[in-house]
Amino acid sequence: MNSRALGWDTIPEGYPTPCGQLFTPGSSFGHTGYTGTTLWADAKKGFAFVSLTNRVYPDDGGIVDTKSGIKWYRNNLSNLIAERVVNSETF
Repeated sequence: MNSRALGWDTIPEGYPTPCGQLFTPGSSFGHTGYTGTTLWADAKKGFAFVSLTNRVYPDDGGIVDTKSGIKWYRNNLSNLIAERVVNSETF
């Protein structure tokens, strides 16, 4: 489940974000595109994640594989980045 605020996707409390488990539900917002392009921000933790991808090159099969495709990539990459940023002493 998600909702919208000023054109951004928002995640209500109690629901996971489409960008990994380390973004704060209720305090994060963003956009996930069909080709995998992603922008997600966490206002509570003070960081954002941007990924520019093109899962439809060289052709668009129309299949979104959740185990190895763009959803898997988006969740794992955003978790990795969020973990590094949140645990970084220099941030």
